Amino acid sequence: MTMFALFVELNTKPDTHQRVDDLLRAMVATADAEPGVVVYAVNRPAERPDTFLLYELYRTRGDWEAHLQLPVIADALAQFETLLASPPSVTFCESAYLTATR
Repeated sequence: MTMFALFVELNTKPDTHQRVDDLLRAMVATADAEPGVVVYAVNRPAERPDTFLLYELYRTRGDWEAHLQLPVIADALAQFETLLASPPSVTFCESAYLTATR
């Protein structure tokens, strides 16, 4: 089964890291209840404290598109424009291999 995946890198402006963190926590809570979301992971590189790396895996591209329309997600994306040092870097993928955790 081919799924739709994306990797996102967010680089925060000085003093906006906590606000972005709060928005991402709300986004994860929303994604947790979405039936089309397989994985929604937020990571922070130890050597780059103002950066967030997201890995999102959806059953279909349509599930991702529906995710973007949810009020919590749309609101966070709108706020990112003023909180990030640069536009998000997004890489879209079709998942090639996947194993479930046991």
